[in-house]
Amino acid sequence: MDKFVQFTQNTNCSPPNFTAPGLVMDYYDGNTVSALWHYAQHFAMSDNFYGTVFGPSTPGALNLISGQTAGGTSVNAQGVPVPDPGQVGSQNSSDTGTVYADPDPYFDGCANHANPTVKMSGQNIGDLLNAQNVSWGWFQGGFAPSARTSNGTPICGQSHTNIGGASITDYNPHHNPFEYYASRRPVRPSADLITGACGPAWSGRPTRIPWAAWLHPSFRRPPPSR
Repeated sequence: MDKFVQFTQNTNCSPPNFTAPGLVMDYYDGNTVSALWHYAQHFAMSDNFYGTVFGPSTPGALNLISGQTAGGTSVNAQGVPVPDPGQVGSQNSSDTGTVYADPDPYFDGCANHANPTVKMSGQNIGDLLNAQNVSWGWFQGGFAPSARTSNGTPICGQSHTNIGGASITDYNPHHNPFEYYASRRPVRPSADLITGACGPAWSGRPTRIPWAAWLHPSFRRPPPSR
């Protein structure tokens, strides 16, 4: 791949994040990535692995549920289309194009609407499950609002301390692909509790587990010790 290192390397991370020249093509052993090293003794670690999309979190998440990243329209806080070539490429006269970066989803109440967000068109797997009356849900750490503003806007403020000692917000809106679609809420009540504009991802113990479920842990939360 031409100029992979130049276009992938990041040299301006601030503490507690870390980067160094050449890190993209660096060598890692059991002293630096012990957990992965132990896994590799028993499992193949994506040897000769090929992904269907290239890019950060959002394109992969959208591709997971819809099979594409095209059909994204960048909009302002009022939902009016605005150009945002830094997030959506090859935009037409309606500011619709292909999502290639990490914009927040327009339909998520916890999205950063101070910047342009994105609406997606077309169908996703949730629409197909709804059409067949199949229950489904997206479970994501920190999805339940920790508070609300005076006008009812949810605040997703749950956080944890990561392994580097930094406080990290649990919920990341652009990791939730269903929030880019106007049809994000499932039809069946059993799943309605676990998706929507920052609605509860897991409200106690549901009486019925949805037939199809996606599980997304809190953002950069270390795994439990047992």
